[in-house]
Amino acid sequence: MVNPRAGMERELEMTPAARPKNVLVVGGGPAGMKAACTAAERGHRVTLAEKGPQLGGQLLLNRNIPGRKEMVTVVADLIHNLEVLSVDVILGREVDGLFVKEVAPDAVVLATGAVPFLPDISGIQDERVVLAWDVLSGRASVGRRVVVVGGNAVGLETALHLANQGTISPEVLHFLVANRAEPWNTLEDLTNRGNKHVTVVEMTKKAGQDIGGSTVGRRHPPHPEGQVSC
Repeated sequence: MVNPRAGMERELEMTPAARPKNVLVVGGGPAGMKAACTAAERGHRVTLAEKGPQLGGQLLLNRNIPGRKEMVTVVADLIHNLEVLSVDVILGREVDGLFVKEVAPDAVVLATGAVPFLPDISGIQDERVVLAWDVLSGRASVGRRVVVVGGNAVGLETALHLANQGTISPEVLHFLVANRAEPWNTLEDLTNRGNKHVTVVEMTKKAGQDIGGSTVGRRHPPHPEGQVSC
């Protein structure tokens, strides 16, 4: 997922640059970090600029998605590689024309990521409408009954995140069972039923069409019973 040479080692052979250059990478997500590492490995002098306070981009959203927390370890690995390769990382700085002139790079790599798509439908500007990325990052909250518009990977994982709220963790379940604190049927309800009712609306006949191999190839944790409908 973060190694573009995997399976293509002959086609994408890593060779030293004929002439080392000053390279500016704009964006500190996984694509930007990997591009910076690759350029540095080839011998270029690399500066990576990220307008946010930390590196990682959308990969950091996996922290709140059931079954995907281990994905965040990819961020730590890429950050370690940047340090080993002596990439100059600048955080909290949005790149503009003046900044580019200050750095004076020979080449600029744009890796600023995607932006959310807002459908042109009535009510889209209502204060109750929030972005999935804001929900996953904790910047936005929702009520008990939620409609997720879009059944792609982001939509489905946001639905799982919301449906999981209000359920008890495996650690808490173990404690309650070991101490016989509640009847089993109560514990089963606390494990499988959250405090939100989530409905996913998808315009096509199949949900999850853009889900990649890293997700399809693993077993998803079951969503709380009866709390998510499509």
